[in-house]
Amino acid sequence: MKRDRWSRLFWMYYRLKAMGLAEVFWRLNQARLKKRERKQFAGAGVSVIQSIYAAPSMNYDFLAIGIYPDNKNYSLGEQPYLLGGFSYQQYCRDWYAGFQTEQHWPESFSYDISVSGREDVGDIRTNWDLNRNYDFALMAKNCYVTGNQKALEDLRQLFYDWVRKNPFLHGPAWTSPMELGVRSVNWLFMGAFLTMAERRFQCDLQEWLHDIARGVYNMTCYIRNHRSRYSSANNHLLIEMCAVAIAGLVLRQPAWTVEALSILDKELFLQNEPDGVNKEMSLHYQTFGMEAYGLLIPLLRRGGFHVPESWEPQLMKMAEFVADSMVTQECAAEFGDNDEGKLLDLQGGRMNHYIYVLQLMSMVLPVRYGSWHSWHENLCWLYSETERELSCVKCLYESKSSKVYPHGGYTFLKDAQREVVLAMDHADLGFGSIAAHGHADALSIQLFVQGIPVFVDSGTFNYHVPANKRNVYRSTKAHNTVYVHDVEQSEMLGPFLWGRRAYTKLDKVDFSEPTQTVCATVQYSGIEHHRECQLSHYGKIVVADTVQMREQRKVEQQFIVPAEWQLHEQFDELYLTRERIRIRLRSNMQYASFPVKISRIYGVEEEGHLLCFGGTLDLNRGGMEIITEIIIEGVS
Repeated sequence: MKRDRWSRLFWMYYRLKAMGLAEVFWRLNQARLKKRERKQFAGAGVSVIQSIYAAPSMNYDFLAIGIYPDNKNYSLGEQPYLLGGFSYQQYCRDWYAGFQTEQHWPESFSYDISVSGREDVGDIRTNWDLNRNYDFALMAKNCYVTGNQKALEDLRQLFYDWVRKNPFLHGPAWTSPMELGVRSVNWLFMGAFLTMAERRFQCDLQEWLHDIARGVYNMTCYIRNHRSRYSSANNHLLIEMCAVAIAGLVLRQPAWTVEALSILDKELFLQNEPDGVNKEMSLHYQTFGMEAYGLLIPLLRRGGFHVPESWEPQLMKMAEFVADSMVTQECAAEFGDNDEGKLLDLQGGRMNHYIYVLQLMSMVLPVRYGSWHSWHENLCWLYSETERELSCVKCLYESKSSKVYPHGGYTFLKDAQREVVLAMDHADLGFGSIAAHGHADALSIQLFVQGIPVFVDSGTFNYHVPANKRNVYRSTKAHNTVYVHDVEQSEMLGPFLWGRRAYTKLDKVDFSEPTQTVCATVQYSGIEHHRECQLSHYGKIVVADTVQMREQRKVEQQFIVPAEWQLHEQFDELYLTRERIRIRLRSNMQYASFPVKISRIYGVEEEGHLLCFGGTLDLNRGGMEIITEIIIEGVS
């Protein structure tokens, strides 16, 4: 117990160090506001569909969402996907489920619920996913398409079950303003589909629609009072303001939309580098924020609001980075956290969020970012078939050539046939003073051959259970970089808090044929690590690492390989084989391999191989050089 108390004090000390004076005053004001809210709502549960905030008469138009009513490209019967692959049928009404445990979250006042590192209950992110109510919008779509009265009644019962069991500011569903934002968006789309169903099938849903509107009004007022700010104002703020802007359009509160637009305009350039890379250093969090802009822009245009002209060139750069990160339509070079967050899903099943967002960008921008055999169903409800066909004649951004993002901190080396793709991370740790979603992965690389992952990022797993896994998955030794034993590149102080940070610098990029080169350096804790990666057009890669430090430690060059690859040694060389591809690895240092856990799907672990080349640094020689040749021999 004493250790836990000291851990909390230690975290609080460094969290306060990450704040400026203005943030401290803002948080004190938030504490006073929460104190008043505690007096008002901590007792008997108040329903979210009651008149919580003073409001004019509810004047709303759910059709301002702009759904295309004649869409014929829809699916039926696909259930919502729950993080970690948990059964929707089993948990669809289990709003307090702990998921990773048999325990449940408390039904107490939300300000009294600690959500971080709750090994006794579960990963709060998994619970939040259920309480975002993606299923409400999905089921309402099904009701509109089929007119099935039983399906309509099932949705009605599910909606009121959630309302009854999740009173305002009680339970885990109310522990983050962003969660209210995602939920509000799904309630608004539910309202739009139910309005269309009411007209199409001549049924009376007015009381239900009024309750939805009132609930959204209350959640939006809460978000506006508690929006993320200062060191907490990352992608959460983008989602919150997107929800406020859409609610303003539907609930005829134009001041809300204007307010949200002002914040979104500022944050688009604050949270993203000039070359289009999101400062979170997470590809997924970049597309999560882009989805917010992509959903909002057509609604603004239809509602007569001016979309800032500066958005277009910035979003184009951001879309280019996402397109460059895509090795195939199914596979991306991902660095940093990925918790599979999304704003809307009218299709069900697992979503390829990257392709979906590139499709969104292809509709709102003057360029298209891919050629697809099918569209995600969200796009089919937001745009007519004619509009989607017109987007297909836009100029295509083709991601075939090598490219560097000097501000964002990533380089992609690609051979002429794009058979081999090597991505290198020379980015900062992450965004803002806490770098919440960054990983200690400086100079990490990822390798793909014929679209197949060879060297992969270890992933995210989940944020909280078991608590130690959070640090394991974002640690230096969980990435394809050099690991100096017992030394992390950056200092982990909490699940979403960092202290001392590594310093990275891009030294050189040369895309000349026949050999392309990227060189970068990272410095931390008295250690200097310089990495040079070369890609030759005939399928040869050289990874050369030079490490200098003043202590004698074991140093290893690491590569994480999925279990699908078979490892075998021949004549003191290491071979990786998969299907008909064979890759030879040859190094100047000793080789060892170990089993390792990786997580390519949030909440799911799988087996992998950790390949290590290295030894103990000799201080008399002034450093260590590890050179590994990776020769792709192609079809075996």
